[in-house]
Amino acid sequence: MALNQNFRINVPKVISETIDGETIIINLESGHYFSLNHSGGQIWNDIQTGHSTEQIFQLTQQRYPRDAAQVPSAVSGFLAALLSEALIGPCETFEISEKLSTPTAPADRPFEIPGLQKYEDMQDLLLLDPIHEVDEMGWPMTK
Repeated sequence: MALNQNFRINVPKVISETIDGETIIINLESGHYFSLNHSGGQIWNDIQTGHSTEQIFQLTQQRYPRDAAQVPSAVSGFLAALLSEALIGPCETFEISEKLSTPTAPADRPFEIPGLQKYEDMQDLLLLDPIHEVDEMGWPMTK
């Protein structure tokens, strides 16, 4: 994974929400939904705010200084999983984020490998959404 690589969330087909510290992601195109553990949610937020891979490594190492040696491989693997599920994509043009100017406080919990849990049990229901049945004319004009 290139350090200067930036990623973007694949909106509008991917939506996400963090509720009570748990980040939920839905791929509206595939019908799969995902849950991220705490460190995965922090990295997802870093992607949303436009940080490069190098900045995400640095931020994660600042959050978990005792486990800094594990961060590059763990974060690289997590980003690769997000890419393989088409939740993020490479971003060619971007504004460089200046958010690293204020250091991130160490986390109050131990480092956990960023996790992406995939669920397929609601795929049929998510794909039944009537918005998938309209063309460029919009609702309620069905295909």
